[in-house]
Amino acid sequence: MPKSRAALTSARTAANAIYVPVQLQAEIDCQSGILAAEEKDYKTAFSYFFEGFEQYSSLSDTPHAVQLLKYMLLTKVNLWAARPGGRPGRQVMLLTVLLLAVPLLTALLLTVLLLSVLLVTVLLLVTVLLVVAVLLTVLLVVAVLLLLTVLLLLTVLLLTVLLLLTVLTVLLAVVLKVMMGDAGDVPGIISSKSGLKYLGRSVDAMKAVARASQDRSISAFQEVLAQYPKELVEDPLMNAHLSSLYSTLLEQNLLRLIEPFSRVELAHVAHLIALPLDKVEMKLSQMILDKKLCGTLDQGAGCLEVFDPPPPDNVYPTALGIVESMGRVVDTLFTRSQKIVAV
Repeated sequence: MPKSRAALTSARTAANAIYVPVQLQAEIDCQSGILAAEEKDYKTAFSYFFEGFEQYSSLSDTPHAVQLLKYMLLTKVNLWAARPGGRPGRQVMLLTVLLLAVPLLTALLLTVLLLSVLLVTVLLLVTVLLVVAVLLTVLLVVAVLLLLTVLLLLTVLLLTVLLLLTVLTVLLAVVLKVMMGDAGDVPGIISSKSGLKYLGRSVDAMKAVARASQDRSISAFQEVLAQYPKELVEDPLMNAHLSSLYSTLLEQNLLRLIEPFSRVELAHVAHLIALPLDKVEMKLSQMILDKKLCGTLDQGAGCLEVFDPPPPDNVYPTALGIVESMGRVVDTLFTRSQKIVAV
């Protein structure tokens, strides 16, 4: 990988210094995108694939353009699947509930304001009648000014609350867009002017992959691979990244299923996820070894025991800090002793 990165950097530098054919520049961008995707830098990979796609599209090189369009969509799907937390469904549901609650809160505040205005109006009329009855003109003026001040304060308060609710709505909408992005951007890319030119089985395959990724559905993902073997499995780059995507989806689904349990039978987990028992057991073992799951497998009972994550151990970092501090102290004392000896 380091040699490949250095070679591509040299190639891009040379291509910027001299004129190169558009097809060669597109191939350099394609290889740069493949290398960035291998390093899990999918945003950079998308940029390179997009540049190559536009160049191949300008040359009317349909096979290469379709291939790079597939790679562009693949990077979007992988960006979605690589989000931290692994279970954004609950977060999206929470944000949706909050977005629905904002109009209800606004309506409630408007109702409270109207009731307050009616109350102030009634009080104003009563005050006017009382003051007129006793001919207290000065008190009438004071009472009217006081009530107008209260009404003004209520109006300012309402406007402030409405402004805060508007800001909250915008922020929640932005966050929801970010969380639903990447894989959700696939239909937009396909329906763009340049994407519509290359509709076909390859694009349909990536739409199905994006849909399965958004749904976090293992079965749908397997069906897509079986339905489009030529477009997905026979392409080495697609096959490698889709295998990684499948592994990520499987881990996220397993974590979601075993979250309510402290001890659960492996057969029950395999039944819930609709996969063979040996595959589920192997994946759980791998997750435990990779520290992605805190638990242990009871082979005799055929169960998985899930533990709470242990608190982080700060002894080792603290010890390293102490050793580094002692090293600096020793170096300082050694420097001072050399100065004293020299004197």
